[in-house]
Amino acid sequence: MVRRATIREGLAMGERELRPPRGGEPSVEEARAALGLARAATARSAHAARRTTMRAGLIVWGVVWLLGYTGLQFLPFAIGWALWLPLGVAAYALTRWLRDDTIRSGWEARFTRAWWVIVFGSVFLVSTVVPAEALAIILLTGGLWGLALLLYGVVSGERALAVLGGGIVVLAPLLRQLFPDWAALLFGLLGGGGMVLLGLWRERESAVGGRQSAER
Repeated sequence: MVRRATIREGLAMGERELRPPRGGEPSVEEARAALGLARAATARSAHAARRTTMRAGLIVWGVVWLLGYTGLQFLPFAIGWALWLPLGVAAYALTRWLRDDTIRSGWEARFTRAWWVIVFGSVFLVSTVVPAEALAIILLTGGLWGLALLLYGVVSGERALAVLGGGIVVLAPLLRQLFPDWAALLFGLLGGGGMVLLGLWRERESAVGGRQSAER
């Protein structure tokens, strides 16, 4: 069983390595260097934790997006909308099962809670425009989820995720205007497909990085 690593443990290791000899005090330059190393270690660990956590989640939720919007395209609105509940439950269970705990920064639980707040909050927010055209409700809900991905990507420095979220936000009005008859299906294919591709790309990065570490 792989032991879970935390940022705190990494910083403690760095502190032991940088600790001055007994009876000596570090100079200003040494203190600055130690602080810089600690900050860099914190940033690298947080970045690795974010990418690890979002890797499988992007693939799973991308598939849910594909299936959910395909259902909204071809099924009656009420049935297609109800389909999201079992899909969401299955996605939650699967992401919990696939979760990689080898790198943990402490923010993952907060992010998970925030994500569910966005998911359910967007549904309630969209209900304020009901009754409205079914397509508008469908695209507005997905656009809000895309906005959440965009904001998270900007705040966390995950550029690829920010681009994906921004693309979803832009797709919502474009598809409604240009392809209204197939907007839900195209929204699912492009938005969900983008999530799956980004998740697979990160899986590949992780596999390549693991092989390189093993060869060292």
